[in-house]
Formats: sequence, structure tokens, C-alpha cells
Amino acid sequence: MSGDLEARGLDGGVTFNSVSGDLTLAGGSVQDLDAKTVSGKVTADVDLRADGALRVTTVSGEVAVRLPADASADIDLRSTSGRVSTGFDGLRSARSPGSNTVAGTLGAGAGRMMVTTLSAPVTLLQRGQPPCPPGAHGGPAGDA
Repeated sequence: MSGDLEARGLDGGVTFNSVSGDLTLAGGSVQDLDAKTVSGKVTADVDLRADGALRVTTVSGEVAVRLPADASADIDLRSTSGRVSTGFDGLRSARSPGSNTVAGTLGAGAGRMMVTTLSAPVTLLQRGQPPCPPGAHGGPAGDA
């Protein structure tokens, strides 16, 4: 319900459901990540396998994901009122009342990444970029 989960060197899948617990993944390769939380943060610095899927849904928990520069995935990031940003060139950003999005395809689009929040920021970083300092969200490109 409120416990945090941290994992390093993951090789496979994770299902995470929490009210206020945080999920932190560092290193490794994700085949399938399905994370749902109300206010817990989700932070992942992982490789997404070619046929893998990364799905995160939160109400007010911020989401930060870092993928390698050569990642291959269809990207769909959405927040109703939170900022959505990316460090990857070529993804489309859009902002309208009640909807902030970043979407598009990285590489051949072999995997899938979907993030949805109600009021929290969503950040997609490219490995090799410096990490966002606490409380700062945004990338050099694609701020929505």
C-alpha cells in the first residue's frame, strides 16, 4: 500500500501497484513494466527490450524514465495538468487545456512506452543527459 520498491539490474518484468509507495528501477532490461500508483513516484533508468512494454499510470505521482539514446519504442506520454517533457528529438509535444502530451516513435518503434498521470509531471530522458535536479522537470527539447 505505501511501501517503496527499489531494484537494480532487473532482467524481466515488474508489476507494481501502490497508493503512496515509490518505485525505483536502476539498470537492467525491462520486458514488461506495469506500474500503477496514486501518489507514489516512478523512476526508471532501464533498457526497454525490443518487444517490451513500459506502462505507468499515476494520479499525482511524478514519473521520470531514462532510456538509452538508441531506444526503439512507440512513445505516448500524457498528463491532464502536469508538465510533460522529453530529451529525445523527434517526438511531438502538444499542450492544450486539460492535456499535455509527448508522442511519437523512437527508432523502429519495436517496444511501447505509455505513461498517464492526472496532475503529475512526466519526464522522458535520454541516457547520457544529466539527471534532473529534484523539483526540476524538463529536458532541453520537447517541453510541453
